[in-house]
Amino acid sequence: MDAPDEVQVDVVFPFSTAYRATLNIIFHSWLHIFLWLLFPGMGLWLLVLWLVYHEPIGLGGAGLVLLCFLFCPLTTALALWNSRRRNSVARGPFAYRLNALGMHASGAMFEVTLKWPAIRCVRERGGFIFLYFAPLKAQCLPVVQLQAAGQLQRVRCLLAQQVADVRLREDGASPAA
Repeated sequence: MDAPDEVQVDVVFPFSTAYRATLNIIFHSWLHIFLWLLFPGMGLWLLVLWLVYHEPIGLGGAGLVLLCFLFCPLTTALALWNSRRRNSVARGPFAYRLNALGMHASGAMFEVTLKWPAIRCVRERGGFIFLYFAPLKAQCLPVVQLQAAGQLQRVRCLLAQQVADVRLREDGASPAA
């Protein structure tokens, strides 16, 4: 398939979609993976200590273990919720336009253009296409919404033509979201 001259798509990011995209970016870094596993590891350590020393866990101990397991997911969800609550622009909708000049994103109060040389790499995983312009900084396009708009293959083709480091799904299918 020849690369199209321009692709335009409107995208909305409900909270669940934004949360999944945030987790995908977080789990792209080994340091973040380590930090996310640190708290559940402490919870497991507490459970092992209680089992080895045959001490009753009690309600406070059970709450502490539960907090260890839920700390990172909850703080990420709360930070995302708070940023969307305070900033209506973060809720969308967004219009994305990809052409020979780069990727153009616009919303109710902004317009941003990233030229192709600024986009370091493109990755498709977890139901999203991420356009990285810095480590752990990316614009993302939900594959399901691109598919629904009939633009998924056109976007993949244009990205493959414009960006040197591209890893996209080649089977034409999108992963289950």
